[in-house]
Amino acid sequence: MKTLKFIVLALMIVMVSACSPFVITSSSGGPSTPVVEYEPASVDSETTGYTPVVIDSVEVEVGVGSPIPVFVHINGNLPDTCAQVEFVEQKQDGANFIVTVSTVPSKDAACLMDALPFRMSIPLNVLDLPVGSYTVEVNGSRADFEIENSVSTGELRTLEMPTYKDDIQVDDVSMNIGVGSPIPVQAIVSANLPKHCGQLGEVHLKRDGNTFFVRLIAELPAQTDCNNDSLPFRLEIPLNIVNLPEGTYEVNVNGAVTSFDLPVR
Repeated sequence: MKTLKFIVLALMIVMVSACSPFVITSSSGGPSTPVVEYEPASVDSETTGYTPVVIDSVEVEVGVGSPIPVFVHINGNLPDTCAQVEFVEQKQDGANFIVTVSTVPSKDAACLMDALPFRMSIPLNVLDLPVGSYTVEVNGSRADFEIENSVSTGELRTLEMPTYKDDIQVDDVSMNIGVGSPIPVQAIVSANLPKHCGQLGEVHLKRDGNTFFVRLIAELPAQTDCNNDSLPFRLEIPLNIVNLPEGTYEVNVNGAVTSFDLPVR
């Protein structure tokens, strides 16, 4: 009977590990140091256990330049004072971009079940989009925007079209610490999509001790006529520091690392 229980427990551990896009371990010999081990980006991520957050507003900012910079500004609320924005997924279905922003609600008794506001800005790659009207939907909240200048005449992607995933090269991570209560803290990421036809497909965030581990995954169409040059983008990721003790914290985004101190000086 004890042997059977041990086998069942081992299988459960393997199943839980397989559901995560990355596994956090610790080094041996000396102080415990978190180390992130990535699963292959080609494997679909399991989203069981995530809860969509409440979204207050969505705004699409279409800038000027080449390529045209487009950002989706999201204002929402986490369900408690310990929650983080842990999973963001972006899909394109024709002229509609579907974005899901999720968290894992805390069950810790020390966490207040009060709504905690956050702001996040994610990029949209419109380089491969023809002229027309488009919609972004974030957890049910919508915003419209127009593409008025484009040389693309390609077919719009749909959910049925085959895609694959690839890791994203991150050039730099910096911190933006604002003023207020709670103090708004954002990790500002400068990175590159691996191809011109790619999109930021997934954002995963986990905190282990004093380290915030973030993984960015690109989603690309399974086609051969895509420009293979990388495409730069900027991303703003909110970090919830409420209830965190004093100390130095690291933010690791696909291997690029920065740090900040609490309390904020």
